[in-house]
Amino acid sequence: MKLFILLTSVVFIQVACVSTPQVVSKETQSLLIPIQAGLEAPLAGPIEFKIDGIANIEQHSLYTASNTKTYQNEQLVHEQMEAVEFKTTSETKPRNENSFFMTTKTIYKDGPTDLESMGYPELGESLDYIISKKGVILKAGSHPEKSLFFIPQLPFPKTAVQKGETWTYSTHWVSLDTQSILKLDIVLLLKEIRSCKKSICVEVEYSGNITQPELAEKAAGKQTDKLASKPHSLVKDENKKLVKIQFTSRLKGFIRYNLNLGQVVYGYQTNDEEIFLEGARIHALSCSETMNAEINSKPSCDPSKSKYNFNF
Repeated sequence: MKLFILLTSVVFIQVACVSTPQVVSKETQSLLIPIQAGLEAPLAGPIEFKIDGIANIEQHSLYTASNTKTYQNEQLVHEQMEAVEFKTTSETKPRNENSFFMTTKTIYKDGPTDLESMGYPELGESLDYIISKKGVILKAGSHPEKSLFFIPQLPFPKTAVQKGETWTYSTHWVSLDTQSILKLDIVLLLKEIRSCKKSICVEVEYSGNITQPELAEKAAGKQTDKLASKPHSLVKDENKKLVKIQFTSRLKGFIRYNLNLGQVVYGYQTNDEEIFLEGARIHALSCSETMNAEINSKPSCDPSKSKYNFNF
C-alpha cells in the first residue's frame, strides 16, 4: 500500500491552493481496526524506523471508493460513484546493507479505476523497486523520480521517536494526467509500538493536504467575488478565457506497519476534495482500505461514512 493519492475530482483540470496541514488529534475516535493474529501489548519506545530487508512475500487486499458530486449554482447536477477492489503480492529480496529489492504485482482487479494513477501496477503487471532500509524509494521501475511511484508506503521519521511524537513529510511529483506539479504535505503521529509475532509493528496516524504550488497566484485588481478571500489559481477554460479556481484537498489516515518486513499490515485513508469556480462546485469524498493476508476480513469502505471528520 501507498498513501492513496486519489484526486478523484481534479485529474482533468489544473488547480492550486495554499493551506496548512493539520495534525490528527490524539483524541481521534478509535478506529474499528480488524484484528491481526499475534498482535501483542504495547511496547516502550523510543524506536528507530528501519527495515530489515529480508526475503519475504506478502499479499494485500485493497479497496477504494469515491463519490463525486457536481453543483451548478448550488444545485446538484451530476453524481458519480466509483469503486475498485484489487490484490497485490510484494516480494522482497536482500540487496546490500543499506537497501533491498521489492517486486509488487497486481494479481486481481474488479473495477474501472486506473491503478497507475494511484501508484500501482495494472492487473497482470509488476513493478520492481529498490528501497533503502530507511524507507526511501530509490528506484521504481522505469518511472521518473518525480512521480507518484516514489511516494513511500509510510514516510519514516529521521530520528528515533516516542509514542505521541510527530514528524512531517513533504514531497512533490508530476501528475500523469495533467503534467502539472502536485505537492503533498503531511504530519504523522506515532500512536503505538507493538510486538507482532517476531516483528515490531508501529501504528501511525497522519493528516495533510495536496496543493499545486506552481499555480498559486492571485488575480490582478480588486477582488469582490466569493473567492476573493480564498487562495486560488488562474487557469484557461476551453475558450482560452482566464477563470478563477479554488481547490482544497485534504487527507487523513491510519497505518499499522511491520517495521522489520517493511510492509503495511492494515491501512485506512479518507480524502476530501473540493473545486470552486464561478457558478460551479465539485465535491469528492473518497476512502481506501488495505489489509494483509493475516487479517481474515475483506476490505471495504463507504466514502459517505468516514471514520474521520473533516473540519475545513
